[in-house]
Formats: sequence, C-alpha cells, structure tokens
Amino acid sequence: MKLTLARLLGQRPDSELVNLHDAWVGGTPPEGRGERVRALRTRMHDPVAACAVRSRLDALAARILSALLTAPQQRLELAVLKHEVGRDGGAAGSLRAALAELHGLGLAAAVGENGHEPPERSVWEVPAEVADALRAAAADRPDPGGLLTLHGHLERRFRAPGGNGSGNGNGRPADAGAESSDHARRMYRFLAAEGALVARADALPEDLRRLVQRVVTRHGGVLPVAELEQIGARPEDAPRLRLVLEEAALGTVGELDLERYGIRQRGQVLAVFNEAVLAFLLRSAREQPVKPHSVASFGVDFVSDFSRFASFVGDQHVRFTVRGTIFKTTGKRIAESLIPEPGREFRRREILDLLYRFALAYRMIDRTGERSFRLTHAGHEFLRRPLSDKQRQILDWLIEDRELPGDLAHQLRLRRTTLRYLKRLEPGVWYDAMFLPFVVRNHYLATLAPGADDGLESSSFPVRSSSDLPSLAWHLFTWIRKHLYLLGIVDLGYDESGRASALRLTEIGAELLGMIPGRELEGAGHIVVNPDFEVVLFPEERSHHLVYQLDRFAQRELSDSLYHYRISPASLHRALAEGMRLDEILSFLRRLSRTPLPQNVLFSLESWARSDGLVTLTHDGRLVSDSPEILDRLALHPEIGRLRPERLDPGTLRLHQLVRNEILAGWVADFGVSLRIAS
Repeated sequence: MKLTLARLLGQRPDSELVNLHDAWVGGTPPEGRGERVRALRTRMHDPVAACAVRSRLDALAARILSALLTAPQQRLELAVLKHEVGRDGGAAGSLRAALAELHGLGLAAAVGENGHEPPERSVWEVPAEVADALRAAAADRPDPGGLLTLHGHLERRFRAPGGNGSGNGNGRPADAGAESSDHARRMYRFLAAEGALVARADALPEDLRRLVQRVVTRHGGVLPVAELEQIGARPEDAPRLRLVLEEAALGTVGELDLERYGIRQRGQVLAVFNEAVLAFLLRSAREQPVKPHSVASFGVDFVSDFSRFASFVGDQHVRFTVRGTIFKTTGKRIAESLIPEPGREFRRREILDLLYRFALAYRMIDRTGERSFRLTHAGHEFLRRPLSDKQRQILDWLIEDRELPGDLAHQLRLRRTTLRYLKRLEPGVWYDAMFLPFVVRNHYLATLAPGADDGLESSSFPVRSSSDLPSLAWHLFTWIRKHLYLLGIVDLGYDESGRASALRLTEIGAELLGMIPGRELEGAGHIVVNPDFEVVLFPEERSHHLVYQLDRFAQRELSDSLYHYRISPASLHRALAEGMRLDEILSFLRRLSRTPLPQNVLFSLESWARSDGLVTLTHDGRLVSDSPEILDRLALHPEIGRLRPERLDPGTLRLHQLVRNEILAGWVADFGVSLRIAS
C-alpha cells in the first residue's frame, strides 16, 4: 500500500505536527489538529515548498532521499540503505541520524509491507504527494541560464505551456519556437535596461529591497534557500520571495543543480538575475563610491623587472639546485636588483619566483650542462618587443597559471570572462572588490550547457565536487588581486583594517584591453636630468609608457608622486643589451627634459656605451667600432654574412648590401652590442 500524506500525518502525534508546521509552513500553527493536517497536506504537495525543505538536508540525508526517489515505489529496505552507506565509508550512526532527519521533516517514514509502521522499521518510503512535488519541481527545473539571468528566465517563460507565444489560442501549435523567442527578445530589451532594473528594485517594499541588497552585496545575487537566515529571512519565505521577485522581473527561486559540472550546489536558491546584479553594483559605484583608506598600484613594474632578471641571467653565473630552483643566495641578490617597494600584495622574492616561472614557461631561459642558466634567443626577442606585446604575452601566461587555488576546469574560463567584463568598468572609478568575481561567476554559471542527467534519476550515492558557489568567486578574486594587479591592470584599495575592499581599472588596463588609445610620450610628463646622473620624472596622466622607457636604461630608486632614477654603467649596459641604441636614449632624454642635458652626462653615456662595444653605422654602410673583436664576431653572423661584409681596417666593416636599420640593430644586439646611427 502506497504511503500517503493522509496516512503519514494521521499517525503523527500533535507535537510532531507542530514541528512539521514550523518546518513547512512557519508561523503560529492552527489550534485544531484537523486544520494543521490540512495546512500541512497543502504545503507538502507544493513543489517550491518541497524543494525548500529538501535543500536544508545534510549531504547524507540528501543522498538517501535521492536513492529513495529513484527506487521502485519510492521505497528501499533498511538493509539496502545500510549497504550503500557502508560502501561509501559511512557509519551506522550516520545513517540513523540521516533517517531521523528525513523522518522529522516528513520526507520519509518507516513502513511495513502492508503500509503500516512496524517496530522494526525495516522499509523506508517517501510519501506519494511529496515524491510527486519533488518530481514536478525537477521537471520544471530550469537550466542555470534560465534561473540566473533575466534573458534565460524570459525565454523559459515564453516557451512554457500557457506562456505568451506558446500557441495560437485555437489548440494548434503556432510556430512556438520563433514566436516565443521574438516575444522574449522584445520583453528583454524593455526590462533589461539598467535604469529600468534599478527603478523596479527601488519600487520593492523596503524590507524586500534591503533583503535584495544584502543578497547582491554579500552573496553576489545567489544564495541557497537553506541559508536565507544569513540575510534575515527564513526558508519558509521562499515562495513569497519568488512571487515578488518574478513579478518585478528581478529574480526568482528555483532548483539549481550544478553537481554534474563539478560544483557543490544542489537545491533551491534565491537568485537575483545577473543583469540586475550588474545594474545594482554599477549604480552603487556611481552613487556611493568606495573610498579606500590606502591604495596599491603596480604599474609596469613587473614588465620592467623582467629586464632586470634577464640582465642578471645574461651577465652573472646564475646556478640552480638539483630540484631546478635558484639557489637562495643567488635569488636574494637577484631580488635586490628588482624595483623596490612591490606593495603589500607581494615580496620581492615572490616577484622573482613569478619571473622565473614565466621565463621557463616560454623557454626564455635554458639550463646549461653546468647547472646554470643562459638567456635564449626567445628571451632576447622578448626583450626587444614593445611594451604592449610584452604585457599581452605575460597576461596569457597569468590566465593559464596553475599555482593559485581553485578548480582550473572552472577558473580558466572564469579568468577569460573577467577580461570581457573589465571593459564594462570605467577607468579610474572604484568598485567593490567582489564586483567582478560575483558578476563573472554568475555569467559563467549561466552559460553552462544543461546536461542530460537528472538529479532525481541518478542512483549514484556519493557526489564528488571540488568547488561551491562562494569558493568560485573567492578563488577568482584571488587571481584578480594577485595577477591582474601584478600586471597593473587593476589597482587595489584597502580599508582601515588592511582588507582589500575595492578595485579600479587602470589606464594601463584600459589601454591593454583596447578601450582607450595609447598616448604620446611627450604628453605624459617631463623629466629633469641632473649632473649626478639622477633623472626625476614629473608624471602626468597615463605616464606608464614614460615610466617603462626610463626603467629600461635607468635604475629606479623611488616611486611616489615623482619618480627618481639614476643612470649607471650597469643600467645603460642592460638597455644596450636589450636592443636600445645610444642615439635612441639620448634623443629620449633631450625631447623630454625641460633643461639642457649636462655635458658630463652626455660624455659619460658615450664612454660607457663604447666600453660595451658600441658600433656606429655610417651613411655609406660602414660599421665602425673601437673594439675589433666585436667586428670579428659580427662578420660571422649568418644574416650579416649575406650582406657581403668587407673588412677595410681593424675598426671598420663595410656592408655591400643595405638593410633596414631596425633589422640590423636586432642582428647586432644578438651579440649584446648596441648600434648607433651616425648623423
């Protein structure tokens, strides 16, 4: 005999009926027993209420309920349940606790073959009406996009039987697909405008408006129904919240099952549509801007630090251990050569570790037989590339970085989606730190393709998942906080306690993403060159290109409202080895300096460059150098050899074929020598 709610509730004592009323209905229970039973029968047959109660189960109780629902007649012997739990490593005590939870919530009961409850409780069964309600909820379960986005919700609504556009009103199917999609598109254009979304949110009753605000700012717009108490509501409020949110086209309550995608989420959730989450957070940034107590900016420092790292590898004997890591003493010396004050997010040694992993990933350094490193051709080529190309290559590597926490099956796609949503931000405006993680997470979940598996039809007891909804967002925030900050794409703002509470898109990031064009160096600031080789930069807006150029041939000593540099033989050697020409450096200093360059600086730069093997190209195709051995090596270069070089004297090499100056400069730089074009 099938177990019904009438039989189940009729056998429960009044005290249990009161507890069931509190779990399913809430509020003060009716006085009479008959009224309580009627209220419970109505409520326990409602799909939304059944899913809300189910979402409150712990993991083992939820799996037992799923097993009962998939069994014939929704019943299983206790011995079968013990076997399943024991196979998964569970204890008998855990099974008893899970069954007690199901019994207490009215989701299952122990029955005999004749439908009565014997003392031995050998068979467990789900009441027929509760099983029907859960199956109806499963049949009505939307895919993630239909639950988390307004667009998906409208598409689902207009495709549903009885929805506008589902038929022609005469019982004949009337091009339901095309017509319903057209209706959904028209409604979406009307409802999804930012102003319309915000206006509907403001029109909500005050208590619901504050509740929606808490769901958005604290949980990113998605909160399991079982956790509604975190925002001052109760799971029993889910049906009312669904009605109000759907009438306002701001959200819904529904079943969200993501375990098939490797995410720990199965059950009812309160979902504010992602379009509304985005509109709400954008308005908050404009009308209630975040004012951080302190700010951290990284700028182009990581790109500049790679030049210092490469120069150290090229000039020093950098050895590595048998495990392939740099010796600590050597690593300390390299770290000290990097740009000072990397900010509170990193220490210099952490920057060095990232530079080292990046160089290895792209084979810019190679291990020699003497357990040391050398700079490869790929490394030399990278050093000669423009700033934007370097930034893009580093960004590609940071997206694929596997060292940060999080399930990479999800995080890699979340990171790429983040770059698209960055273009929605206004450069220089502070946003809540979790703005991007929440919006990107919801967008990603909405794009997950619905699978063929049905959670109620799966007989698998254990579900192994690696991420849940909060961890998806927090792991993404860690990547933004570490890697997008490292590349200067975002700045971080901190509150008085030192917690990262805000972020803003920088002009570096906006330029890298193609949102704004680059700026000429002359308009980005000016410099003053002192006789003691100090260079002081007075930056203006978008001066990062100017900072990067100075980093190439001068050593940065201080970064504040002004940038202080000092040119030294080592810093000039680093620039020449990267492929910069002395003429290029001198022209840069003359163009941006507000005062004439000191004569001792000009003479010293010329002298330092010659000591490094400076080669001058004359207008008639002669290469001139004070170091004959440099010309000997150049004559052996395979590309220069095709130009039919002729040695006129120890310090002169004539080229009988011409080639573009920048190409010749690259060939000369292969030997760590700078090319100067004679005027």
